[in-house]
Amino acid sequence: MVSDYLKQSISLDDLRYIVENHHQAGVAIAVTTFNHEVTAAISNITEINAISSARIQADGQIASAKIASDAEVAAISISAHADISLIDIQARVAEIDGDDVALNSMIMKVCGAAKSEITSAAQRSVDEVQLHAQNAIERITEAGRQSIQKIQLFVPNIEERMRKNEAFAQARLSKVFDDAESEPVPQNEAITKAAVAEAQQLHDELASTLSQLNNHVQAAIKDIDVITSAGIAAMKKTVESATARIFDARDRAIEKVKNLKLGRAR
Repeated sequence: MVSDYLKQSISLDDLRYIVENHHQAGVAIAVTTFNHEVTAAISNITEINAISSARIQADGQIASAKIASDAEVAAISISAHADISLIDIQARVAEIDGDDVALNSMIMKVCGAAKSEITSAAQRSVDEVQLHAQNAIERITEAGRQSIQKIQLFVPNIEERMRKNEAFAQARLSKVFDDAESEPVPQNEAITKAAVAEAQQLHDELASTLSQLNNHVQAAIKDIDVITSAGIAAMKKTVESATARIFDARDRAIEKVKNLKLGRAR
């Protein structure tokens, strides 16, 4: 009988009728309904979790790739400042031919301006990297928060339906119990005991399935938190590498500018 009933969707009216008229089969159907609800909920939560994890990882990877690319472009640009300074000096040498004082003054002026621009350019690039990373971290954090919220909002609807089904089934079992109690004959005593046992079974099964659902929810939330934290940690590591790359290019460029001596300018 249980398998026949389960071939169709069970409404509350159906459940009320089945428990009242075939209460053993009705309890089995109610329990199976609980399990179906939890299985469907877990499937949905797993899908939310998978989509969220993929989105967080993709956002992090794209942002990290952009930061690394921008840092490399900035490093190349910074390094080019020293070469541009050398070209500038070489272009002016002919104009100051024979005047070493003027030549040294020009070189110092060009090199000073180059060092200042190199330092400023490096800091601007680092600031841009940090801003881009902060925006990416905020997006990752928000994606994780929204996914957790979606799961948390989804679960109460499932719990409400399951508790409503249990309440209807318990009400019908209570009616079976009351009807049997009203006529204390041996057969009805057995029905009373069965109704009490089935009511307890129904309560225990609901508690078990809700516990299973809650455990899966907590595991899913933990997974999202772990993925989010890993994405943020990876982003910070990318920023550290990008910053180091820019400052290394800055230091090398400044050192190169310092080495633009009069003899080298010629």
